[in-house]
Amino acid sequence: MKIIIHILLCLVVYQQGVVTIYHPTGPSFMSIVSTRQRLYYNNLGTRLDCKASGTPSPLLTWFRTNGSDDRPSTFVQSSELIDVYENGSLFIRPFRDYSKAIHAGKYICRAENAAGSIQTTAVQLKPQIYDTYEVDVKNTYGYKQSSAILSCEISPPSASSYVHIVGWLEKVNNQITQLNLRPRTKYNLLSNKNLIIHNITSSDDNRAYACIVNNQIDNDTRHSRFKPLRVRDRLPFVPELSIPNNTEYRAQAGDRIELPCGISSVSTHVRVSWWKNSVEMENITERLYNHSLILQLSHISSNDSDNYACRIDDDSGGRMVSSMSLKVSLPLQCKMSIQENNPSAGSNTELLCTTNSIKSIPSQWQWYHNSNRLSMNGDRYLINNLTRDNMGMYQCCYIISSSDSNACCAQTQLRVINSPPFILSDHQTNSNIILISSKNISHVSIDLNMTVYADPIPMVDLYKDGEQIVSNNQIHVLSSGDIFTHYRILIRNIDDTGLYEYRVKNSFGSISYSKHINIEGQKPHIQALSNLTIASGKPFTLACYASGQVNLQLKWIDDTTEKVINTSLTSPILLTSINTQSKRYICAAKNPYGDDSKSIHVKIQIPSKILSLTSNKIVKINETLNIFCLAEGDNQFELKLLTPSAKTFNTVEISSNNNQKTLSLTIDNIQMSDSGLYECYAKNNYSEDRAKFEIIVQTVPDKIENIFIENSNQVTWIKPFNGNAKILEYILHIKYRQGVSWSNETIIAINDSSITNYLFENLYSKCTISITIKAVNVIGSSLPSYFQFQANTKQLLIAPYNLTAVNLSSKSVILAWQYPSLQLCNDSFIEYIIELIDEQSQRIIQTYKHHSTVFTINNLKGFTQYKFVVYATNEMGPSPKSKSLTIQTLESVPLATITDLTAILLNSSSVHITWTLENLEFQLLNGKFRAFAVTIYENFNMSTLITIETVNSSLIVHHLYLSTEYYISVAICNSFDCGSSSSAIQIKTPLLNVDMPVTIAHPLNNPLLLDCPLTSTWLHKEKSIDEYISSNNSLYIPHSKLTEINGQYQCGTKQYNIQLYDKPSPIDANIYYTTSNEIGIKLTYPSDIIESVVISYKTSQNLNINEYKVSPPLLNIRLTNLSCGNIYEIIIYAKNQVGFSLNEYVIGKTDGSVPSLAQPKDLIETISNNFIVLNMSNWIINQCLILSYDIELSSLTNTSDNDRHRYYSFKNNFETIRIANLQPNQNYQLHIKVNSQAGETIKIILFRTTNDKSQINLPRKTSYTFIISIVTVLVLMILSFSIFILIKCCPVHLKKADLFLEKTRKLKPAVCSSFPHHYHSTWLKSNNEFTIENYANDQVDTSNRPYSYASEDSQGNINPYAVTGFSLNCKEHNNHGTLRREHPHTNFLTDSLDLRPSTTSSERYFRPIILESSALDDQESSKRNPLVQIPSTCFISNQYQPPQPSSSVLSTISSSQGEIFSAFTYVPSAKQTAFNIKKLSNNNHILADQSSSSADSGVHSSFTQSPITKHSFRKCHLHGFSLDRPSSADANDDSEKHLYATYDQHFAFLRGSTLYRPNRELPTSHKHQEQEQYSLV
Repeated sequence: MKIIIHILLCLVVYQQGVVTIYHPTGPSFMSIVSTRQRLYYNNLGTRLDCKASGTPSPLLTWFRTNGSDDRPSTFVQSSELIDVYENGSLFIRPFRDYSKAIHAGKYICRAENAAGSIQTTAVQLKPQIYDTYEVDVKNTYGYKQSSAILSCEISPPSASSYVHIVGWLEKVNNQITQLNLRPRTKYNLLSNKNLIIHNITSSDDNRAYACIVNNQIDNDTRHSRFKPLRVRDRLPFVPELSIPNNTEYRAQAGDRIELPCGISSVSTHVRVSWWKNSVEMENITERLYNHSLILQLSHISSNDSDNYACRIDDDSGGRMVSSMSLKVSLPLQCKMSIQENNPSAGSNTELLCTTNSIKSIPSQWQWYHNSNRLSMNGDRYLINNLTRDNMGMYQCCYIISSSDSNACCAQTQLRVINSPPFILSDHQTNSNIILISSKNISHVSIDLNMTVYADPIPMVDLYKDGEQIVSNNQIHVLSSGDIFTHYRILIRNIDDTGLYEYRVKNSFGSISYSKHINIEGQKPHIQALSNLTIASGKPFTLACYASGQVNLQLKWIDDTTEKVINTSLTSPILLTSINTQSKRYICAAKNPYGDDSKSIHVKIQIPSKILSLTSNKIVKINETLNIFCLAEGDNQFELKLLTPSAKTFNTVEISSNNNQKTLSLTIDNIQMSDSGLYECYAKNNYSEDRAKFEIIVQTVPDKIENIFIENSNQVTWIKPFNGNAKILEYILHIKYRQGVSWSNETIIAINDSSITNYLFENLYSKCTISITIKAVNVIGSSLPSYFQFQANTKQLLIAPYNLTAVNLSSKSVILAWQYPSLQLCNDSFIEYIIELIDEQSQRIIQTYKHHSTVFTINNLKGFTQYKFVVYATNEMGPSPKSKSLTIQTLESVPLATITDLTAILLNSSSVHITWTLENLEFQLLNGKFRAFAVTIYENFNMSTLITIETVNSSLIVHHLYLSTEYYISVAICNSFDCGSSSSAIQIKTPLLNVDMPVTIAHPLNNPLLLDCPLTSTWLHKEKSIDEYISSNNSLYIPHSKLTEINGQYQCGTKQYNIQLYDKPSPIDANIYYTTSNEIGIKLTYPSDIIESVVISYKTSQNLNINEYKVSPPLLNIRLTNLSCGNIYEIIIYAKNQVGFSLNEYVIGKTDGSVPSLAQPKDLIETISNNFIVLNMSNWIINQCLILSYDIELSSLTNTSDNDRHRYYSFKNNFETIRIANLQPNQNYQLHIKVNSQAGETIKIILFRTTNDKSQINLPRKTSYTFIISIVTVLVLMILSFSIFILIKCCPVHLKKADLFLEKTRKLKPAVCSSFPHHYHSTWLKSNNEFTIENYANDQVDTSNRPYSYASEDSQGNINPYAVTGFSLNCKEHNNHGTLRREHPHTNFLTDSLDLRPSTTSSERYFRPIILESSALDDQESSKRNPLVQIPSTCFISNQYQPPQPSSSVLSTISSSQGEIFSAFTYVPSAKQTAFNIKKLSNNNHILADQSSSSADSGVHSSFTQSPITKHSFRKCHLHGFSLDRPSSADANDDSEKHLYATYDQHFAFLRGSTLYRPNRELPTSHKHQEQEQYSLV
């Protein structure tokens, strides 16, 4: 039951303390007088309305201003002249006696509630004496098919200010109706309230109309008299003005109005246009109607205020314009930037007012706070340090100077929140002393009250003489939101007097409010004092409260010393001190009526207190630690220590000094168990004190126990115990295993202890990785933890990033990118693919492969945009592509040339030069076009050379000299430089007057000869020249005398100016651009006569010199058709009739280099047990294309001589090359030589075949490529096997030549090749499939297909190596001149060491197969086997024999029988061309090679058909045959020594044409005969 009562009491107290505040809402006007001026009749009076809303409901009052001041001054109440109603309306009664202060005063309505007050702007009353006015209808006429506008006029005009037109009436047959006025109907009201009637006809004649008006003063409505409308015919037949120009129309914003065209009698065929501010309005068809004579404007705004006009353009009447103006009025509105603002106390806030009024109108702002005028005229009001006084209603009013204009006001309510308690001073009494009469001291009641504002609601407590007597005193919330509290005090005796104090507090602050209650004439009375016990050294304050009036004096006295410590004239008196000893103090009070005193004893104690102790420490394990604790206290003081290992407090070594004790402890060889919290405990009989400190013992981290592998590429571990020291780093020792051996360690440090994992980024290949992990802190490292895992091959998931371009030039760019790659395992194969993309077509132009993150791309076009994308790839496929990078190469020398250069003389001194630049040539501009450079000079005189730049494709040059030759060339220029000059053209100006002086440039080393008529006489300016005049009157001066009498010569009236010149000075030459087949040379000429420039050039390896003559000279010269990647030695000299200049030497290199490989292993695609496939498409082409491949295969193990070395030659038209017939599980070496114009490069590759039928496929770009390769190999193997079965099954039939001719047998395609010796071995190549059947049947066109032959062996197999000779239709990049010899034919090999390897005796021998040849007329001759008898000695016939066409015979040889069956193949040239001194090949002999094939029967390697042992040779010639046999043996002593026969048509020809004609040239018909060589085996 007691518990329930206690709960109920708590609820009652809670209900008293919980108060809900409802904040008032300030007043807001609902209906006020909107104008600043009110007209009214004195006999009617007027009413002013005022309504407002708010919470609580506002009180409405009226005030009258004083004079011109708009501030309220007089409160208005009901009287005999004025009635004030409870609803807020004010009525001025009708009057006769005029009182200006009342009847013509200014009135203000004020609305006020607890939140504040607002007021209206002053309304000026203007009484009027009633006067009459008249209303009449005007302009009651119109034209048919036009509009009539009827106006309503009010007189006198002053009445129009309060009499307004509100409508129109129509009367037809005495029936009166009010017109429904709407847009786009027959009747409508214009903005000036005039009536417009559209499309009037004869039926509208005599219809009567009246206007309706309303008097706003007395609200009287009437209409005018009716007037009939007169409809006229369209006379005159031209438009006329029916509305005066510059008529003004007024409208309110947002209205829809119509503007009429004030022109009547308008034909329907005229053009009507509308203009705004002198600009024709467009796209207004939808806003026009009534034949475009009415312009309708909807939702108008201030932007529509302007001058308008409609214009009529009539062919018969001309042009007429009707002008008008529109003024759009905006309802005056004011806005305040904040409708309700609740700022915090102490903050600042700003109020901003805006209006939609035109700024140019004179106006001012008036600010009000609770209807009190503020001293601010601007549109902003700033309030600083907000308090309760700033709360209330704020108004800003926009006042226009014009007295008849409207005004507007905006308002806001301001309430301060988050405010500390604030006492409303106007609600309190001024004095803080209350005196009670001594006559009536019993049962006196005093109401102690206070009004404050605080947010949130505060707590109010009441104190008497410093002692609380009421907690949380009851409060009342006023309607204003303020808080009121009061407390009734009963004064019964002197003990009830004293200081009463309210203490108000909330979360934002506190405030106090006090009253002193005294009895009049009372002697001092001191309230009882209580003794104080305080700890030694602590400050304390003693308060002494006393009452007594008047002149109260208070003192604090030290009882020990009897000294006055403090004095005061008001209660209470305070004493603040710090003592270490106990003392007694006396409080004394005195006034005129007596005195009083009381004493207080302050007792000082020394409580238990720890003064100092060991601070927190970090100690390394095995060190020594000293611990101490100092404390003080009295009354049975104790001091103890609690250690981490002990469960209770222990008393250790203690030393004492007075009231202080010191505890000390030493720990030797500290261990981890000593780590923890230590507590020092002090205690006496009335107090205790505790203090703790921490000792941290540090050691190395624990060993990492838990290690995991995630996704086969991330190692994760659990963080070990750190040994009480932060782990600084984790050290990882990483090794990877290849085969059975481990790699060296890679050490990785992770410096962030929060990271407990390591990701092997881009570890995408299969690899065994061993990891040792140690944790490290400041003490040391933990024991190592070992872990090993297997990484699997993965797809590349990261795209290359940070793709940048550096060292950008006009031809090349270096690309660099980043890729996170862990290069641990060597079998990790990451290749980068760089895609070059055309920026316009978005097509991939070229693809590059590279193994590093820096790559140089050459052979780019100048001033061209390229886009690059990079991605990585491994055996699993490609990674995502990088972000694209777009670059633009720099400008370079233009390669465009000028064509169709022409020059036409306009007159004797002007020439018109024109030229053409094809559109395709602009692609070779290599930069931004700058100009055309026109070079012109006269008479080969380089001192007259000038260059003129123009942007046009033509130029007129003036001021040319008469009778002068000019040479003109043009080059195109970009911002970088000018390109090569065009071919120069010549133009000569005429000689108009034969007697004009003539200037002649004459060579110094030639005699001078001038003709002169016999009637004229020769004269020289300085010397006599008679001795040089011949009989025919011509002047002849030897060259030795020219320098002596040089100058002017005169023949009669004609004058000759002779300018002698010597041989030219050297030319300055510089190479200013290069390409893969061009070198551009920029020439600088001396001021000499230069007739031509000779340029000789050759490569550094070639002794043959090419010569290029340029005449007339040019500034920029290009050497074309050069070999790629070659260094050229260039000699340049100038030439004239006197002689040559000194040579200028320059060295230039064409762009490009030999092909290269990123890695030699890139060539290997597949390795099997018996073959290898080479991927030749992986060669990197550095601008110089590959011409051929020469491959030497060597076995590195002991094997037969046949398999030790093999040789292969290929034309560059194979992407893959397959080399078969290898031995399993054997080591081989490939010696690969690549031939290109830039030279040759050699790569050596070592490989080992597998020991079974499995294949080793090197990593390819995608598995899709691998599948294609496998399918291709299988198809080839099946095809080869089928052919082999077919051949083996039909051996008998193949032995018959006639039957063989009827079969279609495909042979190996013959290719053009070269071997790394000084030979040029060429195979035949046909446009069609080379088959026996094709050869026998296709005899129609042999111009494009060479003769090709084959032989078969004794088993009927086709021997592909019998195809001999060379082909001129092979698709080489070299000129056919590569097959011509440059030097006279020699009878012996150039180099005796440059020999073919010998063959073995295991060859099969072939029988002949006869093929028909178109070179023979007799078909029978192609069907027999001619036997060539070889004599034992060489002989040469004495008779000249013309060269004969060789017969088409195939041959085989049997060295054991000494028989030779010859097969000679004549290969005619594709076309006969002249010998050229340009050296394009160093090959002096042409031998037949073969391509490797799995179709051969293992008989011959590439040189078995030319079996030459490695000895010196004897060579003799018989009818063009060279018969070679080793000099070390006779012809018959060894059957394994072979005979090599070569038919050389060139030698046969030379033998017949030159041996017996030593001093004569070759016959013309045979001068350019091709050199042919044939092999006979």
